[in-house]
Order: sequence, then structure tokens, then C-alpha cells
Amino acid sequence: MYKQTRKYLLFLTKNYSYSILRPLYDAILQQKNDQAFWFSTKPERFDINRENWLESNEAVIKYNPDAIFAPGNVVPSAWPGLKVQLFHGLGEEKQGHYRKNGLFQMYCTPGPFVTNKFLNRNNGRYIVEETGWSKIDNILRVQQNSKTTFKNEYPIILYAPTFSKKLTSANSLLSQIAALKKRDYNWIVKFHELMDMEIVAKYKGLQNDRFVVSNNTDILPLMSESDLMLTDTSSVAYEYLFFDKPIVTFNTKTRHDKGINILEADDLEGAIIRALSNPVEFKENREFYISELHPYRDGQSAQRVLKAVNRVLEDGYKPLSKYNPVHWLSRWKTRNLISAK
Repeated sequence: MYKQTRKYLLFLTKNYSYSILRPLYDAILQQKNDQAFWFSTKPERFDINRENWLESNEAVIKYNPDAIFAPGNVVPSAWPGLKVQLFHGLGEEKQGHYRKNGLFQMYCTPGPFVTNKFLNRNNGRYIVEETGWSKIDNILRVQQNSKTTFKNEYPIILYAPTFSKKLTSANSLLSQIAALKKRDYNWIVKFHELMDMEIVAKYKGLQNDRFVVSNNTDILPLMSESDLMLTDTSSVAYEYLFFDKPIVTFNTKTRHDKGINILEADDLEGAIIRALSNPVEFKENREFYISELHPYRDGQSAQRVLKAVNRVLEDGYKPLSKYNPVHWLSRWKTRNLISAK
């Protein structure tokens, strides 16, 4: 066990980053003498105690963190400390979730499927440790939540489409969802923060006492409250697996049998009726994909991340290889990212 105080930095780039980093922050605080601070280029998005916040690039350099944790794809290369990638989703369909850009020296993978991908591509430039994904630790916290959004007892459908123009179902399913709003269902719509605002406005126009567009930055409580998830090729489908509830997808690209996958918008109502009437239909498939993507259900992934990072620091971490010139653009972009701070 290390004796000196460790200094950690939690780097927020998107609203969803907070739910990934918060379990890690709590785990750090349990380590008595260790320090943890937050940093974001847009701090106004987050309601975090400003005593634990670094306000400038200069403040980060002065703080001199031992390790920096980031769920996003970027981290300033000029900052001191071991750069640790935590990832921002469980699905690998989108290249942005699990890509290398030369900015990170350590990747904490969620499960064997992604671990093997990184190990197979490793050329000695980074460290790979399978730890689980810290966001999943939160599921144990929210699973006991009672239904509070709606006063009636109708089933709750959580619709969470991806924002990608090529993959999103938001336009294709709008008419069918508007029609189903008249049926005996409650709807919670949760958009990604990068979703086209014109699409968001159309769904907000449907709002009533049984149809809500949620502004909650953490989707896990909405998952806990719902009875079924409707999505497409969004990675939130894999987070939903841990709640062991039915999933309906529209034109999903991989793992079609994690739930009912429809190819035509007109099939939506039938798929919802089928899923709600037999919620255990795809239970075995859900269990299998959890074992592939994230087999850890003990709520200790954040602790495993810290232990893995501290082992690396104790071993006297040094870059495993020389700077790769292929990634010069990534490094240049991170310089601009913090230049205004």
C-alpha cells in the first residue's frame, strides 16, 4: 500500500461525464489523505462544490496531479500526470467510444470484450487494465427507487435514442410515438446532449402529464423507474441490461437479440406489446452480453480503477514508448481546448 498522498484530477467534458466520475470521486475520498479535484472547460454545467474545483490551466499545472481520469476522448497532453481513459459508453458500435488518439497512457476497460480488443491492438504504447466501468457502480444506488414521475400505474417507456444522424431513430419513430402517446403508456424521453435541437423541440411539443422530455443528466434513475427501454444503436441499451428489463431497438447495428429489434417504424406498437407481456423473453441473451461487456456487479469498479492506477504509479510509471507523431493533431486540439481557461 502506498504511503504518500495521491493527487487526482477528474476531467469533465460532457454532462454525462459526471455520473461516470462521481463513484470514482467518492472512492478517492474514502482514502483518507488523498486529494481529488474537478476541472471542466465549461464549469457552469456542473453543480459541484467549488472548494474542490480547479479554475484554470495554470491551477492544474500547479496542482500537479499524479493521475487524470477522463471519460471523454480528450485530455490535455501538456498536463502532468498519468492520463487514464475510463470511456463514456459500453457499446463498441461507435468508433468514438473505444478509439486511441495518443492522449492516454492507460485504459481501464469495462469487460473482456473491450479488453481483448485493446490488448490485441497494443503496440507497447499504453497500459490496459480490466476494472469495470465506474458508472455501473451507481446502479446499486438507484435500483430501489420507486416510481415518482407519474401518478398513474401505466407502464413507463424510456425512449433514449442516439444523437448520430446516421443511426438515430428520433425522426423515423416520431409519428408512431406521437400516436402511441394516446395509448395507456407513460413516456420518458431522454436525449443525448448533442441531439439536434430541432428534433428535441418536436418531442417537447408532445409533452403532457404522461409524456415527459427529461432534463436529468443522469439516465440511471430513469432506467430504474421505467418498465421498458426503446432505443436504436445507443450504448445506453447496454447499461439497461443491468436492470434486467425488456428492450426494443430500431435498426440496431449489433447484438440484435438483446431485445426485440424492429426494422420498420410501423412495427413499434406490436414490439412494445410483446416486450411488456413477456419481459423475460430475452433474459438469457441479456445475461450473456453482460458477461461479455461488463461482468462486474459488485459495485466496486471505481475501487478497482483506483487500485490499478495506484499499482502503475507505485511501479514508477514512465511512458512506454516515444511520442507517436501520427497523433500530433490530437495533441494540438487539446492545447486549444484549454487555451481559453
